[in-house]
Amino acid sequence: MNAGGRLVYVPRDEKGRLLRVAHHPFEGMTATLAVENEELQVWLTAAAPAVE
Repeated sequence: MNAGGRLVYVPRDEKGRLLRVAHHPFEGMTATLAVENEELQVWLTAAAPAVE
């Protein structure tokens, strides 16, 4: 459980993969994650555009 931190709202596909991250609840969301969540941080890093 989140101990006072911020949460984000996410949908997952049928294999459990994150598809989207939002700061507000939305139709189709399937879970909440703490912003400090390791899985979320990995997903955000992978989704970030490359900087040259």
